[in-house]
Amino acid sequence: KICQETKNVALIDAPVSGGDLGAKNAALTIMVGGENSAVESVQPLLKTMGKTIEHMGGPGCGQHTKMANQIMIGTTMIG
Repeated sequence: KICQETKNVALIDAPVSGGDLGAKNAALTIMVGGENSAVESVQPLLKTMGKTIEHMGGPGCGQHTKMANQIMIGTTMIG
C-alpha cells in the first residue's frame, strides 16, 4: 500500500485461457483482477493479446477466476 501511494504503482493479475493457438491468433480470454483505473490503463495492451477481456473484480480476482476454471475443467476430465 505504501508503494502504491508514494510511487503511483498499480498492480493487476491477468491470467489467460486459450492455449498456444489463442496466443498465436491474439484470441485469448483474459480474466483481469485489479482496481478499475489500473485495468482501464492496460486495456489497449490486453486487446492486442485477447479477444475476450473480463474485469473480474479487485486484485486477485483474475487468479481466483482462473483457478475455478481449472477446477471445473479438471473435474470434467476425470468424470
